[in-house]
Amino acid sequence: MAPSSPSPLCPAAARQACTGAPHAKEEETADGGPQSYHLLQAAVGPLALEPRALFAWCVDGVVTGLLPHRRYAQASRAARAAGLSESALTRRLATLAALDANPVAELMRGDPDDRSFQHRWNGYNRLAPLGVRTRLADGASVRLEERRTAPGIADDEFRRITVTACAASLRRLGDAGPSDDGLRRAWRALGLRGGCIPELLDALRLAPEADLARSATELGCSTRTLQRQLGRAGLSHGQLRRAVRLSLAGCALRGAASLTEIAHAAGFYDSAHFAHAWHRACGITPSDYRALSLA
Repeated sequence: MAPSSPSPLCPAAARQACTGAPHAKEEETADGGPQSYHLLQAAVGPLALEPRALFAWCVDGVVTGLLPHRRYAQASRAARAAGLSESALTRRLATLAALDANPVAELMRGDPDDRSFQHRWNGYNRLAPLGVRTRLADGASVRLEERRTAPGIADDEFRRITVTACAASLRRLGDAGPSDDGLRRAWRALGLRGGCIPELLDALRLAPEADLARSATELGCSTRTLQRQLGRAGLSHGQLRRAVRLSLAGCALRGAASLTEIAHAAGFYDSAHFAHAWHRACGITPSDYRALSLA
């Protein structure tokens, strides 16, 4: 597939060109309406394959994993009108699912057992504020048993195909198991080399509370140099730090530490700030996430 421009993945540096306003993705998720998982919308638009743009999408998706359902529905209608085939859709989802480092994707990677995957998928769909909730049937194959739409939400066959392909893509990743560093995994999978990103990821994992100046000191460069290198990758220090914090917290939630301990260890000011950031990333509470991951 040839890259298209502008990218619908809208990484941080490109978002203004895509939407006409910086950080529109974050602003639109604050409306409290029905949401859709970010992987679905990315799959139905023109897919940019440039590795650094995909990595920026990956980072953005950790921080803001849900998008307004209306945006997904619009993108889906446009893709259907443009003739996006089911095979092309499946390929896109396979590519993006393998890169997705959001804690929800890591949750779905949690166990290769079919019943465990179905339990986690169905549990997440029951708890998250989704425009269309789906339930998978028991069995080895991925088959939708039920789809329930929120009030005022229309559904169609193309979106049913999309969510089925999404579930199948995430299910196939279960054999690899969850990662405690999905961002590093995505960086390696994209074949990216050079620059400050790998070192900065390592530094932030060790000190997730670090600000830009401290990170620059750890890397042995000036703050301006670090900002410039991040900008070239379509990233900011704050966005990458938030993604690392959420990744660390997601891993810790699969253990026995308290939510307060997890919040502090991951660099959040307190458990309230952690809960707010987590809900924005995943659409469910940390406690509900833990319950699904340990079931």
